[in-house]
Amino acid sequence: MRGWKILPVAVVTGLLVLTAPVWAKSIVVKSETPIVTVNVPYGFESSGIDHGVETKTPDEGILVWVEVVPAADLDALLKEHDAYWQSQGVDLGGAPAHVNQEVDGKKVAATDFKSATWKGEPTVIRYLLIDPALQSKNVIVLSMWASPEADKAHDADVNKMISSLDVKE
Repeated sequence: MRGWKILPVAVVTGLLVLTAPVWAKSIVVKSETPIVTVNVPYGFESSGIDHGVETKTPDEGILVWVEVVPAADLDALLKEHDAYWQSQGVDLGGAPAHVNQEVDGKKVAATDFKSATWKGEPTVIRYLLIDPALQSKNVIVLSMWASPEADKAHDADVNKMISSLDVKE
C-alpha cells in the first residue's frame, strides 16, 4: 500500500474527528454511498477527479487527493497512481515505510516514500488508506505530493484537513 507520512499516534487518533478551525468550505468527495466530506482551508483550490477530489495549496507546493473506491478496485487505482508518478518523472525510491493502526474501528495504513525524488531532488509522497468497515466495502485513499519546503510550511493545515474527514453510509 502506498501511504501517508508516518503520523504520530495523536494525529492518527484524531484522523476522523472533526476539528474546530475556520475553513473555506466542506467538500463532498463522493456523492454515492458512502458520502465522504473533507474540510478544505481558505486559499486551497479543489476540483473533482474520477474517484474523488484533488486539492492544492495556494502556492501549489502540495497536491492532496482524496478518493473513494471499492476495496476490490484498490490495486487498479494504485496502478493508475504508479502510471501518474512515472509520467511526472517521480522516482518513488526504495521500499516505503509503513504503519498500520486501528482508529475508532477503522483500519488505517500509512505509507511514506522517504526516498522519493522528482527531477533528481527530494520530494514528499505519502498515502493513507482508510478502511471504515462500510457495508459498501469502499475504502478511502488519501495521497499527497509535496515539495519538502511546502510540506513543512503547510503541515498543520494538511493535518487538520485529514482530521476533518467524515464518512457517512
